Amino acid sequence: MGRSRGVPNSGDDDTNHRSKRRRVASTGDASDSLSAACGGAGDGKKALYHCNYCNKDLSGKIRFKCSKCPDFDLCVECFSVGAEVTPHRSNHPYRVMV
Repeated sequence: MGRSRGVPNSGDDDTNHRSKRRRVASTGDASDSLSAACGGAGDGKKALYHCNYCNKDLSGKIRFKCSKCPDFDLCVECFSVGAEVTPHRSNHPYRVMV
């Protein structure tokens, strides 16, 4: 008792309490992660493999290759929902390619 407490800082003028979104935007990390997520589409390299359903670049990624259909690959997301593109059917045997 008898001790007074100091007035707490509001935190508005303290730069250490900025939101994560502002920190990421100010450092430029968001654009780096965005280009990595897009598969580096701007690097000028042609995709070796692509998903026959959504057309996503599968080069260097896990893909599912149909054993019956020639040159038919699906990404993990399209395979998991059972995507079908004529003549491919979701009950065809497949191989997991890494």
